[in-house]
Amino acid sequence: MGTCCRYPQASGGLERPLARNSFLCGCLDGTEHDTVEHLIVGFGVRRGPTTWLEAIHHELGDEHRVPVPSALVTDIEGHLAANGRREVIVFHNHPPNFLNVLFDNEPLASSADRGTLLKMRYLQLLMALRTFLGRGNVRFFLGENGFVKEFRTPGVLQLLALAERTGLRRR
Repeated sequence: MGTCCRYPQASGGLERPLARNSFLCGCLDGTEHDTVEHLIVGFGVRRGPTTWLEAIHHELGDEHRVPVPSALVTDIEGHLAANGRREVIVFHNHPPNFLNVLFDNEPLASSADRGTLLKMRYLQLLMALRTFLGRGNVRFFLGENGFVKEFRTPGVLQLLALAERTGLRRR
């Protein structure tokens, strides 16, 4: 793993590309003890075993949530559409709380986190098709309790609700 760096206070391009693991380490270092949620999105290109990030977007939330602006989703779609090797790394943190201290748990994605994954990754036809074909990807990471962990699946309840709305699930 490369050296850790802190995320920039403002969104924008980086002076030089940053490897995915260094980005994630910096995201964890910058948010681990903060009492609010952050959404930090890295835009990059997949090369070999890692993604080299070229730009970062940062959204600051409150104690229990962080917004996902529709303009950010549009930027993600545009980034992925530009080249088949493009990748987006989404980091989100959960502020420290009593249960984390008590259980010393690994990151556990909440229903809201999984709903965001479902919204950003699977309900957008272009992104779902590109992911299926291996042509660009959005990867979701959660920082909690001193750990970073990737999560890949939406919540079961969200999938059941989607199936209900689309008529795929019959009673």
